[in-house]
Amino acid sequence: MDLATLLTVVAAGIAARAWLLWSTPLVPGMNGGYYLVQARALLEHGRLGIPDLPLTFILQATVAKLLQLLTGRGLESSVLPSVRLCDALLPPLVAVPVFLLGRIWCVQNNRGVWPAVVAAAGVALGTPALTMVGDFEKNSLGLVWLAGLVFALHAWTARRCC
Repeated sequence: MDLATLLTVVAAGIAARAWLLWSTPLVPGMNGGYYLVQARALLEHGRLGIPDLPLTFILQATVAKLLQLLTGRGLESSVLPSVRLCDALLPPLVAVPVFLLGRIWCVQNNRGVWPAVVAAAGVALGTPALTMVGDFEKNSLGLVWLAGLVFALHAWTARRCC
């Protein structure tokens, strides 16, 4: 049940973000076009158009190149779906470490798994997460790494203490 519930929460987060991203011909958000420019600059020039931290843009450019190779479409028609796809798929993964950490705390306190599910759904489907769709994509992806770090640190300290 835990895995199925977690996968449902992640899938719901992906579906909500995808609906927001593909419900308009443009990338939503005031900074949405920035990601298109950066991914395209990486593919065309091998460097970012505007100096910035590159991880998100490298992922988007890589997916765009894969789309281009698999579909035979041009660069222009591969960058937009790539940026949308990355923004739909990656940020909801924050639910995984949040759920795992919540489940540990629930077991320690003799609670059911539902508080962990609610926490995971909150970070993947809550208003703050969905208002950042198209905007702050680097921050959304950063939250995945941060939640993973918190979970890893908790696991590490639990092993070292006992």
